[in-house]
Amino acid sequence: MSLPPNSPYSVITPTSATTDGSGVATFTVTGKMAETVICTAATAGPTVLTATATVDFIQLTADETRSTVSAEPTAVPADGTATATITVTLRNVDGVTVSGKGATLTASGVSSTIPPPSGPSDINGVVTFTVKDTTVEGPLTYTATDETDGVTVTQTVQVTFTAIPDPSASTVTADPTAVVADGVATATITVTVAKAGGARIPGLSVSMAANGGNSSTISPVAATTDGSGVATFTVSDSAPEGVTHTATAGDVPIEQTAQVTFTAPPSGGGGTGRGGTAAAPSSRTTTSAPTTAGTVGSAGSTLTTTDGMFTLTMPAGALTGNATLAVTEATGAPAGLPQGLTAASPTFTLTGATLGTPQRVSPGRLSVYAMNSDGTWTLLPTTVNAAR
Repeated sequence: MSLPPNSPYSVITPTSATTDGSGVATFTVTGKMAETVICTAATAGPTVLTATATVDFIQLTADETRSTVSAEPTAVPADGTATATITVTLRNVDGVTVSGKGATLTASGVSSTIPPPSGPSDINGVVTFTVKDTTVEGPLTYTATDETDGVTVTQTVQVTFTAIPDPSASTVTADPTAVVADGVATATITVTVAKAGGARIPGLSVSMAANGGNSSTISPVAATTDGSGVATFTVSDSAPEGVTHTATAGDVPIEQTAQVTFTAPPSGGGGTGRGGTAAAPSSRTTTSAPTTAGTVGSAGSTLTTTDGMFTLTMPAGALTGNATLAVTEATGAPAGLPQGLTAASPTFTLTGATLGTPQRVSPGRLSVYAMNSDGTWTLLPTTVNAAR
């Protein structure tokens, strides 16, 4: 049995069958669109017999309570360009989608622009609209009506048209700015959306992205600003790298970006960011304190302890002039380490004319922290290589 090629919304099951003892074959025809179809049956064999049957699929009536209306997003800038998509899905009293119906949309506000609908309801009962506004207002209530049957959908949807974000007044910050690249430790990216003059904008959709070529994970990729105009995200990474994060509020890219440095995990199997622990102490023992010293200039250089246990690489540009540096194995762990870190053993002291306070380095951590004058610590962009 077959259908004419202009009836893609009707289906015959099965497409072929064998007559029973009474010479009867049975088929089922279903339709998703109101239309008239002609079903043609043909027999095979020396004598070909054909027969047709006409089936009318009648148009269903939308039900006001089973039909739905939704909007995405529910808040957009009132710039006359940004739009929200309103989707109307028409269903009958049994929940079956109703196609071929003409729908309209009305708003409670007077400034909202509602373009013509996408067309009659499609095979899935869907009609879409895109709405925009040049006036800060809302939430506006949108109501859908099936004009074909004169049915107003009970469910409504609201869209708020917000003040336009100011790219320079809005901010993007990261805390902390350096975490371990173990795929678990996270930094929090905080986006504060404001309009010109600094007033916060609540209820606005914000998306977050990272510069290309990285393996960082952002969660979530989009969020809505709270009553204080703030949206928060978390970022993690499984590869040591620096990542720049950018935010877009509505359709407006925010000028400020947030950089997060993902550092190599402790070589001993280690840390989890702020609460991490440095590698377990080495079992190495020494009877002397190997020392190396040398002059390093702006071109950079490498210093290695006499036993090869510790290598410090100063890249080009790290120093602005010549400095005599010395690396000496320390007899004890440094005091006041960053919170959550413990020093592995052995540790080393780095001294130099331009470095100020002597700095101690844990080879297991593979990172250099410099103590500031106020007692706080700063992670330095210095490569450390330790033989184990």
